[in-house]
Amino acid sequence: MSKRMAGLGLAATVAAMPWPVYSGVLVNGVTEAAVATAVPFSALSFPSAAPEFDIIDPDTISTSGREGERTLAEALKGTVSILSEGAEQIVIGMSMHEFGEYKVSQHIASEILRAAKDTQFPADTLFAIAEKESSFDINNRPSKGSALGLMQFLDQTWLEAVKKHGAEFGLGDEAELIRTRPEGKREYHFVEDKAEEQRILEFRRDPYLSAALAAKNLLAAKQRIEARLEKAMDERDLYLPHFLGTNGAAALLSNADEKPNATASTIFPKAARFNIAIFKAEGKQLTVGQFRQRLRSFLEARIGKYSDVETRVKQADLSWTSGFENLVYDLGKRLAMAMRR
Repeated sequence: MSKRMAGLGLAATVAAMPWPVYSGVLVNGVTEAAVATAVPFSALSFPSAAPEFDIIDPDTISTSGREGERTLAEALKGTVSILSEGAEQIVIGMSMHEFGEYKVSQHIASEILRAAKDTQFPADTLFAIAEKESSFDINNRPSKGSALGLMQFLDQTWLEAVKKHGAEFGLGDEAELIRTRPEGKREYHFVEDKAEEQRILEFRRDPYLSAALAAKNLLAAKQRIEARLEKAMDERDLYLPHFLGTNGAAALLSNADEKPNATASTIFPKAARFNIAIFKAEGKQLTVGQFRQRLRSFLEARIGKYSDVETRVKQADLSWTSGFENLVYDLGKRLAMAMRR
């Protein structure tokens, strides 16, 4: 039997089996579905020997029936070791990547990388921002404010991002539900059905959506800032609009050119009120120039460790695919042999 036929022949059997979904606490208290195509619990425990199977009472069946049960039992015993070996390869797909002091699951790393590719945003920069914002904890929620998720979107900035860009990433229906009304100098975003609004806000826990919408926001902000300042924006300043918003980032860059020695907190009083520590160093207020450099340093200090992130994530993906394909093939071959007896 060919490898292709063995796999195809097993498809219906695999689909009908009661496969549980394995999930676990991986890092920073994050619980996530680590294996989308689930693995049997017995396989995940890596048994050293095949267990005995009590299929049926031999006295209650015919000789031919006993032979059939024996054949099935032998086939099932043999699959346990195959499951163990295959699951070991599959668990590589749940591996952790170490970036300095941070450990990032393959699932989260691959979702951030996918978001970077889909938005044509620098992958190393997107990883550096995720590290700075949440330490890669998709459930990160500070005690103050409404920030949540990988990229720490506030309620309003998330609803605005979904309204503007959600349709590109499968959130078209959700984008249609979001309404706006004037509130001061800004538009307030809301959903009339509060249960639906909460459901949309919970999408911030999705690492792909969080990373993709953050990237889209930053690229759109970059274009607006460049148009306003009439010059190209340095990629080292890409974090500025995420922290200060588009207008704040444009104001910082403009003031950094015109009055770099001005006190930063006086130009950004609202931001300083919520993040006073970031506007100070050794008890002294930072100037605009110093403040810009501090925000730049958030990425500069992190970005280097993600220079090979694409290669590492791809290698782990190949290990996952190979492990699952081998598992299905070996199971199919074992069961096909049993059926021919």
